[in-house]
Parts: sequence; structure tokens; C-alpha cells
Amino acid sequence: MPSRILKWGPLVALGILSGAGAAFAQDSAWGLPPGRSTIAPEIDHLYTVILWITGIVFIGVEGLLLWFCVRYRRRPGGKPGYTHGNNTAEIIWTICPAIILIFIAFYQFSTWKKAKMDFPKMGDPGVVTVQAFARQYNWNFRSPGANGAFGDDDDVIMQKQFCLPVGAKALVPLRSIDVIHSFFLFQMRVKQDAVPGHRGAVWFQPTGFYVAKVDKSVTPYNFAYQKDWHPKDYQKKWEGEYRFEFVTSEEEFQQKYGSRPVAIDKSFQYQDGLMRPSLDGTTSTVLQNNELRKGVPWRDVDYVIVPFEGTCAELCGLSHYTMSFQMFVLPKKAYDFWMANDDNFYTNQSEKEQWFWQQWKN
Repeated sequence: MPSRILKWGPLVALGILSGAGAAFAQDSAWGLPPGRSTIAPEIDHLYTVILWITGIVFIGVEGLLLWFCVRYRRRPGGKPGYTHGNNTAEIIWTICPAIILIFIAFYQFSTWKKAKMDFPKMGDPGVVTVQAFARQYNWNFRSPGANGAFGDDDDVIMQKQFCLPVGAKALVPLRSIDVIHSFFLFQMRVKQDAVPGHRGAVWFQPTGFYVAKVDKSVTPYNFAYQKDWHPKDYQKKWEGEYRFEFVTSEEEFQQKYGSRPVAIDKSFQYQDGLMRPSLDGTTSTVLQNNELRKGVPWRDVDYVIVPFEGTCAELCGLSHYTMSFQMFVLPKKAYDFWMANDDNFYTNQSEKEQWFWQQWKN
């Protein structure tokens, strides 16, 4: 038996360390992407506390298991013992988990209350309401028109994306028309199921947005990646000349990038650590000196506002993997541009799309 332990033990340890290394070789400590909302630090703190508790318990339990395997291994002439239980041991392993769970319940309550109970009110200053309506396999978003109310012809309809002005609180009512979906914006640290027939909601306040420098020599986005592309240069977006820079306010954006052409649309897509043009002939809508210009060739663009990625975190069917969305946090001028874009108005949507939004139940 000892020889087998010596033979296989290092291999098992190497596998555990490799898995842990892959998990933690992410964007920030403990394998989490950077939290970019006001509540993210509290969520991350709870995550760390619970990870330490479960990690210590795991090491203790698995250590005892391995020790028992060695200590009570089969030996020549050995005789098995029998037991009908141990009341003291059973009391200990019942009370200890109960104490830990009660501690976690009380310790996390203030954060839970803030995230799930203390919702901002629609119409309050600084609050932007965006309705999220899920269906297989698409996230659909609706923002109110100029009068701030839903249900008018100038409601702003977007698919797989929505926009917020920098500094705003987002209130997102959730509905589903078919099966259970789950609204998940991991850098905002929010996740909430959208259940058919149920009224749900999330709220969060982004602390800023990312701006990335454009590599003028880069190749366009590779749409054939599923066949012949593998991720590489992952850390490029956090290191070097083309790294993502986080901007926390309108004033900081104008000071750093206001005089440069900055793309504010989906003309660039992320791949291999860089924001790449969708096609070689791609043109962009840019913000420069607080003025907007359309049709700018992508090589004349210096920077791009990077959207936050979201997804459906509930297995909702065969094409579940395609159900992603993007959230753009934008300077006010860029946000107003998208809110006033005629193409996004409810009245200019197809009859099928208008019928879909008529199924929304308040």
C-alpha cells in the first residue's frame, strides 16, 4: 500500500494543483473577473470568506480520509472492527456545520438585503430602467422613450445589448416568455433567474467602463474561430500598450480621451486580447471633442469603448450557448445618441417584434 501511495500520490497532487492553477489564472484574485459595480467589493468579500471556510473544511475532511485509508489499510493478520455508531461524533458533525451555516446566514444578510431588497425606484434621479425580456435564445431590452414611460412608440428596443449612461443606477425588471433563463452580468456581480409567469428584477450601479486602444495593424475578427482558432494572448488586454483602461467618470473620459476618436458602437469585437474590427472595411460611429461622427474607417479610430459581457446562466435549450448580451456604459453624449436613434424605436420594429413586447406583463 505505501508503494502505491508513493506511486500515485504525486500524480494526484499534480492534478489538483493544475486544476487550481487554471482556476486562479484569471483576471483577479481567486479566479474572479474584476468587479465593476458598487456592490462588487461586498460580494467578493463574502466569496472570499466562504471560500476560506469551505477550503479549510475540504482540506480537513480529505486529509482525514487519506489518513484513515493509510492507518486502517488491510494488513496481514489484521481483523476488522465493527461499530454501531458514536453519539459524540454524530453530535459534533451535526452542530459544527449548523454553526457555520448560521454564521454565514447572519454575516451575509446586510449584503443580501442591499442586493435583493433595497431596490431603487423607477423615476428617481440617477436611475435608468431597462426591461429585459428573455426568450430562446435571445435577450431583448427595452428602454423608455423621451417621456420616461414605457409603452409608447418611441420606446427604445435593442436585442442582445443595452446602454447606460456612466454614473447611473440600473434597474432591470426581468421576464421570460418561454422557459427559465438567468440574467448574469459577472463583472456587476448580479445574477437573477427570469421565470415564466414570475416578475423578477435586479439592480446595480456600474463604477465606470473600459476603453481600449486600437491596434491599427491588427487583423479583423476571425469568424471561423470554431474551426481553426484557439484562444491566445489572453493577458494582452491587461498588459502592454493595448490593455483595457478603466474609466470611472465622464470627466475622466473627457480628460484622457476627449480629443481622440473613440468608437461607441459594436464595430469592434474582442478576440485574442484585442478589440478587432468586425471586417476589414468596417466603419465606426465615434465620439471626439464631444461631437459624434458616423462612417469613420476603423483605422482612423484610436480607441474603443469596451462593452461588459453578459450571458444566460441557466441551461435553456440546445442553443443556450448563443444567449449572450452586451452592456455599454457610455458618456452622456453617446448614450443620448443611441436613445434617439430612430432605428431602435418601437414604432419602427417589425410586427413580430412589436407583438413580442406586447406580451410583457407588468
